[in-house]
Amino acid sequence: MGHRLGQVFLADFNILDKLLRTLPPHCPHIVEVGCGPGQLSERLAQRCDQLTIVELDPNWLTATQTRLTASQPPARVVYREADILRTPTVALPPHPIHWVTNLPYYISAKFMQRLVYDRADWAQATIMLQQEFAKKLVAKPGEALYSSLGVFCQFYLDIRYAFTVTRTCFNPVPNVDSAVITCTPRAQRPAVNESVLFAIVRSGFWGRRKPLISALKKSPFFDWKPDYAATSAFQAIGNQRAETLDIATFCALAQAVATVDPIDTGPESSG
Repeated sequence: MGHRLGQVFLADFNILDKLLRTLPPHCPHIVEVGCGPGQLSERLAQRCDQLTIVELDPNWLTATQTRLTASQPPARVVYREADILRTPTVALPPHPIHWVTNLPYYISAKFMQRLVYDRADWAQATIMLQQEFAKKLVAKPGEALYSSLGVFCQFYLDIRYAFTVTRTCFNPVPNVDSAVITCTPRAQRPAVNESVLFAIVRSGFWGRRKPLISALKKSPFFDWKPDYAATSAFQAIGNQRAETLDIATFCALAQAVATVDPIDTGPESSG
């Protein structure tokens, strides 16, 4: 059970307590994605008015339901056998949600993008995922893991690296370490044409070894016009590459573009 879906489960329960400390003392509604044998579910149910468990594996869902039945009123816990990527957040009332999940690696990028698109419906997300991917989400300009996906997520969300979870804390033991991050939707963002912004961002990381202006001229995602090079924002970046630019600079470039025809504005999950 579970491992065939890319999941591993905590064997060090001190980590569960540490994870719980990232949550507010009380949450009206927690949605746990992937319950496993239910040790975390049991603790989460004590921290909220309603716990909704979304689990794809029916065996784990049954095991967790059996575990919680003796200690929790049935009305407080909702069990859903479902794929979270196919379950709209709007179908998980009441809102706002506090997400808690130990994500399988293969859905991490899609789940983060889903958090962005559904950000009006949730208050906080506490997510355990592979350490390298966690570092990718919080990477800064000039760091090796800085990516288009990281820029995309950081533009909409405040993402914080909470703590590292070594591989020996899991059963079965995976080949890599993990980490816990917390996310909250940003209340304010720069006023910018977001389609233009992410056409520039995606183009820059598509051609990340080239100066950004060179990448934009050749990009399949951006319609370069000669007059862009004359704007002060583009002149200011000179020969810098996308991987050295912060979000404020990307926004300044987007604001300088009067007209653009982005072919595909979504971020690359591998960014």
